[in-house]
This record gives sequence, C-alpha cells and structure tokens, in this order.
Amino acid sequence: MSARRTRNPWLKILILCLIGSGITALWYGYFNTTDPWPINKIKIHGDFAHLDTYKLNQQITDSIHGGFFNADIANIRARLLNQAWIKDARIRRVWPDTLQIHITEQRPIAYWLRSDGEPALVNPSGEIFRPAANPDIPHLPVLKGATDKVPLVAHFYALIHTDAMRHKLRITQLHLNQRQEWRVHFSNGLKLMLGQAEHQRRWRNFMHIYADLTTYGEPQQIDMRYAHGVAVRWRNHSPAHADASSHHYEGKS
Repeated sequence: MSARRTRNPWLKILILCLIGSGITALWYGYFNTTDPWPINKIKIHGDFAHLDTYKLNQQITDSIHGGFFNADIANIRARLLNQAWIKDARIRRVWPDTLQIHITEQRPIAYWLRSDGEPALVNPSGEIFRPAANPDIPHLPVLKGATDKVPLVAHFYALIHTDAMRHKLRITQLHLNQRQEWRVHFSNGLKLMLGQAEHQRRWRNFMHIYADLTTYGEPQQIDMRYAHGVAVRWRNHSPAHADASSHHYEGKS
C-alpha cells in the first residue's frame, strides 16, 4: 500500500507533463497552420516625397503570410528594405488586427557620378542608393570621386553646403580626383581649387575672403593652394591677381 502511494505522485506528474506537452504541440500547430486572428489593417507612417503609400500598402499586404501572431515580421521588413527609397522600416503589432509600420524614406543630398558614368544618389550618411529610375531633383549637386571615398566626400559637402548658401553660392559639383585634390563648382560658374592638404582650412579662408574678392570684380576661378595668397582668374578683364594679405589671410600649403 505504501509503495503504491509512493509511486502515485510521480505518475501524476508524468501524466500532467504529457498533457501539457500535447496542449503545447496542438497550440503551436494551430497557430502555425491556421489564421485565427487575421491582420485586417495596415497603418503606414512617414514623410514621403518619392514613395507611394498605396503601392506600399499593396506590397506589404502581399508579404503577409499568416495572422496576427504568426506573420513573419522580419520577412516583411526585409522586403521593404529591398526598395531603394526605403532607408529603414519599423514594424509592430497592435492588438487585435493591425500592423503599424513606420518607414524612413531615403533623403538624397546629391547625385553620385559612378565610374561607369551612371548617376546614383547619396544620402546624408554617405550611403549610395540606386532607384530604378533616378528622379530629376532640381538643384541637387553632383559628387565625384572613388567609390570608397563616398562617405568622405558626402561629409565634406555637408560641412560646406550651409556656408556656401550664406554667401548666396550654390554648389553644383564637388570633386575629389585621383590625386586627392578637391575642386568645387558653383552655379554662378565659379570654380574653386582647394588642393590636397588642409582643404577644410582653405575652405574657411575662402569664405573669409570671398566677399572682399567680389569687390574687385567677378571671379571665374579661385585657387587657394598658395601659402600666403590666392590666384584669381577674373571675368570681363577684371584684375588678374589679388593679394590675399590684404584680406588678412595667412596659411601654408
């Protein structure tokens, strides 16, 4: 009698474990083979200039396989990120039947001229993205350089863009050539040569003297690669050289 009483508790535990495992297996199988709580609503958030919300909704709907609990969120996000204009996507379930999706659209700051001559686009992080068809975005500059220099060129453009705008100069092209020399072209036709070394300091010096230089005439090309001066090519027979010492500029190449 005592032996039977000793075995009964273990038998009960074993039975409970078997029942629990069965219920778990049934539950898992049910939710992975049926659609008890379907997703009926998709809410998309984000500021879009190039993405179409209706098309996004259709693409997301086509990516959903399953219901509220078993929809493959990682797969939906991966398919969204395959689109060139989408930089990031965050997805969360909202009970009882909604997917809430926040999409960050790519923000192009410039075209990037590839080695094959085909333009791509560059975002503020210095990442290249290639839409199926490049949009015609007014006043977007062209950045040029070796592919591994994209972040460097994009970063420098971000630094100088605001400075240029303060002086009513719009950059149309920023080029880092194979000799690692920097050149800047502006919409008024001005070309600026910054050379290899200390290009950021030379840019600051250019900003310091530009307004004064324009009092002599209209500069066509400014070469900042000199230790204590600048060489200026003028339009319309303006003075051929300006002594930078008169602009309180000192430096070394």
